[in-house]
Amino acid sequence: SEAISKPAAMAGNFVSPNFGFNTVALDGILGALRQGNALSEQEQDSGLTDHSGEIAAFQLQLVCRQLEDKIIQQQQPAGFQVTPDFYGGTEGIRQIIEDFYHQVIEKTNPEERDAVEKLLARGLIRNGRRIMMEASAMREEYGVSQAALELLHEERLLKREARKGELYYEISHDTLITPVLQRFKRIEEAEKASEAERLRQRAAEEKQRADEAERLSKEAVAAQKIAEEEKRNAQKMTFFAIGLAGLASLASLGAGYMYDQSEKEKEIAEQARNNAMKSDSIRFLAQKDAEAKALAAHLSDS
Repeated sequence: SEAISKPAAMAGNFVSPNFGFNTVALDGILGALRQGNALSEQEQDSGLTDHSGEIAAFQLQLVCRQLEDKIIQQQQPAGFQVTPDFYGGTEGIRQIIEDFYHQVIEKTNPEERDAVEKLLARGLIRNGRRIMMEASAMREEYGVSQAALELLHEERLLKREARKGELYYEISHDTLITPVLQRFKRIEEAEKASEAERLRQRAAEEKQRADEAERLSKEAVAAQKIAEEEKRNAQKMTFFAIGLAGLASLASLGAGYMYDQSEKEKEIAEQARNNAMKSDSIRFLAQKDAEAKALAAHLSDS
């Protein structure tokens, strides 16, 4: 508690006036920070249980800096006493930690920011607990640059440890687990929404292809029916043409027969006419002969 109250009470030429914390406020701040500082899996495995509930100086500095900035903004007088209502109680301390996390993430390269957040949420937190990870594995699995790791370490979001010539990193404090997972949840929801949209578009495209295939199938069936109908009509026309050709042949034969018969009848008529003419000539000659004989007989009698 002295690490919080003594610097705040110092008088001097500072931007902020000297201020203090009542007992409830101090206990609330320390309690809120201890609540989030359970041991990591590596710390538990190493048996360092005497550090349970330990608060890092970094966390105190972060909270005190935020409170001091608020006092300056509100122009509070010297001797102002910080109460839980001033910083928002336990939830207010959590919000300070969360804001810090967001500020650090916003300092990372936008092109690899999602990769950084995936590393923090998926690589360095397992089952809600902090774990360590070797730097080269972080770079290979999540595509995070060494420069990004250095930035996170400098901002005290990550702490590191050298082991057998390799650097290992882990999230600095358990108080950061909740803001890390909460922020990453939005990324996961966006990814799920994007995947759902991709699946929706794929389903729409597949339905469109299915509809098009069904349309083409129906058109093919209709075309086949038309072709079969045209084939039947063509067969009918062929049979009709053959029938007409047969009739024409019969008509031609009939006409030829009628022509032959007509010619024959003409010949018969001509022959009959000629015969009749011959008969008339014979009768005429016979008559003239009879007349001549009659005249001769008359003359003889005379």
